[in-house]
Amino acid sequence: AGSNNTVIPDGVERIAQEAFGGAMRLKHLVLPGSLKEIGESAFTHSGIEEIDIPKGVTRLERYTFQYCENLQRITLPESLTTIGLGALSHCAFKEVVVPDGVTHLGDYAMDCCERLETLTIGRGIRHIGYAAFENCKRLKRVVSRIPADSLFVIDNSVFNNIAEDCVLYVPRGAKKVYEQTFGWNRFDGIKEY
Repeated sequence: AGSNNTVIPDGVERIAQEAFGGAMRLKHLVLPGSLKEIGESAFTHSGIEEIDIPKGVTRLERYTFQYCENLQRITLPESLTTIGLGALSHCAFKEVVVPDGVTHLGDYAMDCCERLETLTIGRGIRHIGYAAFENCKRLKRVVSRIPADSLFVIDNSVFNNIAEDCVLYVPRGAKKVYEQTFGWNRFDGIKEY
């Protein structure tokens, strides 16, 4: 179930489904560069406080870090392409950067991250699922790197119940397109960077 400081040795390529689920004593974990796969619910309900996902990992499966209510910092690699259903929901980080390589954010991907204040969405995103950032009540700054010619409609639930004064920052020259695109146009404040 892990201890306060756990190091997974180099050479390990896969963490099994629910491997550290419920491991509340687990606070710090070092993942090896050889890692390629993290199973569903691998860390759900664990006590982990910070983690760096190595560059070989391409997917965060469903519920990977769900209810990691002590998780204050996570670094996601550029190799990541998918963040699955509820993979990072109910976590405690204040800031998260979704890398440019991510194309798919699943339903409820980061919902109920009530301490989240700053979110950066990478330019490669092509799908954002239902209620992906719902109930992130302190979210004040969303930086979208999605260019105007790649922008897509999102469900109104994606940013439901966030801070009323949250500002959406968009690429220079893209403001008008964001203002006219459903789901993104729910922001009262849209600014270019």
